[in-house]
Amino acid sequence: MTQTSSFTIANDAGAAVRARINEVIAALQSTSAGASAPSAAVAGMLWVDTSVSPPVLRRRNATNTGWDALLDAVGNLAGLSNNAVARTNLGLGSMATKSAADYDTEIAAKAALSGATFTGVVTAPNFVSSSDARLKSDVETIAGALALVSALRGVRFTMDGSRQIGVIAQEVQAVLPEVVRADAQTGQLSVAYGNITGLLIEAVKELSARVAELEEARL
Repeated sequence: MTQTSSFTIANDAGAAVRARINEVIAALQSTSAGASAPSAAVAGMLWVDTSVSPPVLRRRNATNTGWDALLDAVGNLAGLSNNAVARTNLGLGSMATKSAADYDTEIAAKAALSGATFTGVVTAPNFVSSSDARLKSDVETIAGALALVSALRGVRFTMDGSRQIGVIAQEVQAVLPEVVRADAQTGQLSVAYGNITGLLIEAVKELSARVAELEEARL
């Protein structure tokens, strides 16, 4: 049984890499596969061990004294007896020996961001905030909403090289401290613009009531 020539898998998109890996495996199966290990083994040599089903892909260790399993009997990298060796052989990090379920868990954890900070523009079809009554306590209607709105200042400004409109966090903090957040490390202030909506709703209602009173007085 002879060893195939060396293969180089380029740093490419996922589909292209998978296709190239399949080509390498196919070549190995044709020339370096069998129920017994190759007799003329060299360090780094690959062998498809067909003594088990499904076959296991093995790699000759650096000292040329044994074979390390790269893929286990179920076709993935989970459950290997020596994860550290597998990671080293593959040149990958800790995710190299995780199952598909572990990948899903890792991805879900990264998707459930908490206290994340982004720079630049973040775009999405919709941003939804948690607002269930069961999550809240000490709920009270905002009083004097119109006066609070009057105390705020809308401004035009330049930030990150572009003209924008909004408010100044320090000014808002003096009026509505609930919507201002300070970075624990830098002290930089941010404003939860969406949380100002409740104030605007109550301000419009107050203004509407005043208009109604004026209209009644004119009759």
